[in-house]
Amino acid sequence: MTKSELLNMLQEDIVVLDFEKVDGTTRTMHATLNGSYVQYNEAPSNQKKSTQAQPVWDTHAEGWRSFRWTSVSSVNGSPVSLVIDN
Repeated sequence: MTKSELLNMLQEDIVVLDFEKVDGTTRTMHATLNGSYVQYNEAPSNQKKSTQAQPVWDTHAEGWRSFRWTSVSSVNGSPVSLVIDN
């Protein structure tokens, strides 16, 4: 799966992501970029833009969270190895 494919999935619906956090623990997040699920119109603007991480709306936490592209281990329950295709 490519970064672009995952971005398209996030823009269409809620995606269940498993990834490794910076502290080494694994986290499952129900994430989306689809405006119909997001309770706020914009991602926080006070954060630096990064090509390493992606901000998403966490539907369970009801807030903006982010994940590192290289840390994603599964998407919707299927193991993945993301190809970063900028």
